[in-house]
Amino acid sequence: MLRLMRFVARYFTALVCSWYLFTFGWLIERNRVLMYSILRHFGLWRDTEAVLQLLPVVKPSDVVPMDGPLELYEPVAANGNVTLLELTILVRSVLKVRPANLLEIGTFDGRTTLNLAANAPADARICTLDLPQNVEPGLEVAAHDHLFIDKPAPGARFKASPHASKIEQLLGDSAKFDFSPWADKVNWMFIDGAHSAEYVRNDSRIAREVIAPGGWIFWHDYGVWDGVTEALNGLKDDPWFSGLQHIEGTCLVVLKT
Repeated sequence: MLRLMRFVARYFTALVCSWYLFTFGWLIERNRVLMYSILRHFGLWRDTEAVLQLLPVVKPSDVVPMDGPLELYEPVAANGNVTLLELTILVRSVLKVRPANLLEIGTFDGRTTLNLAANAPADARICTLDLPQNVEPGLEVAAHDHLFIDKPAPGARFKASPHASKIEQLLGDSAKFDFSPWADKVNWMFIDGAHSAEYVRNDSRIAREVIAPGGWIFWHDYGVWDGVTEALNGLKDDPWFSGLQHIEGTCLVVLKT
């Protein structure tokens, strides 16, 4: 009986929240983004005409071994985070590559960063870049990107972690930031910044400049944000990016250089 009462209470709460979201709640921008996400999930809404996914698809197990020990923190994803499967793949790739230098574009709340640090070698250096508040992006951003840009501070999830000492939080715009100190030194990179095609092309160019031979690059939100999908589809015709692969069951794309 108690379990039934709890279910009814949660169901009623969800019903009231849904009513609010689709009535008065749409007046708040972050709520509109949530509405668009729901509509996208059911295939009822897109910013633009659908962009086809043209990259070859591989299974997660073809990229990284999917068994063996690993450390996972903050398993519950917030809007804007990678899924638990995606987080597992990223972490397992770090365990496989054992990179000395990792670079992330798009810190957001630091959930991915924390897990990278927890599984990277003890002497690894993790640098993560995020756009600070009240800074106008240098390139066009995708619709609703400001939901993820406008936050109190990036990296909130790793601030109090014992792994925070391995992480260097950088603030700036990837369209203007000087990445020259990282040239040919990055062994593992994750691109999850602004979602416009312009920014994805820019961040991919940076990856090409900083990645060391044998390094791995991951992109997030392929097939979810049209700008990301469009940019990566275009990159596949460049010989340097010809090895791009879309990981099945995720919106991750990987390139092993």
